[in-house]
Amino acid sequence: MKPILIFDTSGINCIISEQFASTPLLPAIQSAYLIRLTSTSVEEVLADPNRERRARLLDTCRTLMRDGDVVLPFHELISRHFLAFQNDRFFDWQRVPLEARDYRREIAFRERITDELSEEQLRYADETGQEFEQIYADARPYFLEIFERHPELPRPSIEEILQVFMQPGNVYWKMGADLCRPVCGQAPDESFVRSFEDACPPFRSLLTALFLTQHDRVIAERTNSELRKLAGRVDVFSALFLPYCDIFVSNDRDQLRFLRKVVGLIGGHTEVVWFRSFMDRIGLGAESRINVSTR
Repeated sequence: MKPILIFDTSGINCIISEQFASTPLLPAIQSAYLIRLTSTSVEEVLADPNRERRARLLDTCRTLMRDGDVVLPFHELISRHFLAFQNDRFFDWQRVPLEARDYRREIAFRERITDELSEEQLRYADETGQEFEQIYADARPYFLEIFERHPELPRPSIEEILQVFMQPGNVYWKMGADLCRPVCGQAPDESFVRSFEDACPPFRSLLTALFLTQHDRVIAERTNSELRKLAGRVDVFSALFLPYCDIFVSNDRDQLRFLRKVVGLIGGHTEVVWFRSFMDRIGLGAESRINVSTR
């Protein structure tokens, strides 16, 4: 069977660059891989304010998904997994339906994507991104005060944080319960969350990514400029998609660092690859010496 490949939005942006217009890039990819698009990438493509560029991106997405599929948004996936686990004693996360049919239709009929819809999508992305960052900006001063009172103590690593937070009754399992709360109306008990986390790698990936985000933004000692370069909301929630592919390709260095760290923490099998390295792999490396925007 072909290995499963996911491009993030920065990777799709590279594909449509002029440098690849005369290369057999798409046929080469499709012949060797089963391609999955994420709903997150589709939403980012829809939010592109440049009408011509948006149309080219949508055409590329349609070509990429010809023999593949589009994965549901993270919250819908978590809901489906949770309900399946709750109702099936023989739960297998890989058998839970993942196809986002609405997104496939949006890609197939790109003429329905108006500038107004694109503006609305971009506005939503900006608002949710700001809300996401504000959560950690509000928490950071509290932790800084603690570290200032104990300057002799080194900042803990993410591995040390997880070792503590994953102890019985600690915050890792409470956050996991909070992620499940919207599905069942109340937070499940810790034993259920532990079992679910163990049986569902996408849930484990997302939960780990959220703790890594907290460590990077709130606990690690970083300058303001370094904080601005950290993986954003979309990058963080993209961790959920890691178990759904063998190779995840990005041209965003901050996201690469983040997702590689998540894979290392969960012991996942997914290879997170820089776009240029992936071009080398499929024999188009000479064409990939380019300087393209990551967004």
